[in-house]
Amino acid sequence: MIYRTDPARTRGSSRGFTLLEVMLGVALLSVLTLSTALVSVPISRQARSNREVAMANTEAVRILEKVHTVPFTKIPTIYPDGIDIPIASLSGGSLHISYDDVDADPLILHTALSWDSPNIGQIQRTFHTVITR
Repeated sequence: MIYRTDPARTRGSSRGFTLLEVMLGVALLSVLTLSTALVSVPISRQARSNREVAMANTEAVRILEKVHTVPFTKIPTIYPDGIDIPIASLSGGSLHISYDDVDADPLILHTALSWDSPNIGQIQRTFHTVITR
């Protein structure tokens, strides 16, 4: 038995991809690349905001720890009611310290941390701490 092969068919099957297959492949890769970019932009923006809030919290804790090291009777003179402490590491950042009654024991400090975020705008966080004699 003799098998004949068509020479045109053998050459055609080893020629490569058709134009339609290439176009579909490029379109599929474009859709995947675009969807990845669209997902990664909000994720990176949220990560940047989270780092900024973490840095702000760290600065607030650092300042409040300094307030806690001051003797109770000297707090009104070193940190008068309504003082604004600038925070250099945050854009437009400041910590506003206030309290209700200077002579009260325990002394309740109200602190408001505010800064300008490039992504979100003006942000404010509030902390309350209690200091006793």
